Amino acid sequence: MDRLLCGDVGYGKTEVAIARAFKAVAAGKQIAVLTPTTVLAFQHFETFKKRFAAFPTRVDAEPLPHSRRTKSNPRRSR
Repeated sequence: MDRLLCGDVGYGKTEVAIARAFKAVAAGKQIAVLTPTTVLAFQHFETFKKRFAAFPTRVDAEPLPHSRRTKSNPRRSR
């Protein structure tokens, strides 16, 4: 990972991420966006999709596997 963007709500992190992502994609690189919640991941996915629609790029989402909890050990999270 080359960059980590963090800050409080409302400070424009998404706008910065979109601008940097565009620059990276234009240079032929791939980017990944990680979020703490699935709701935020979906919101970012939709935002990126709309913003990059006019360009020859592919915006895709890969869901992470569910936690490793099992029926035999419901408390096990790792």
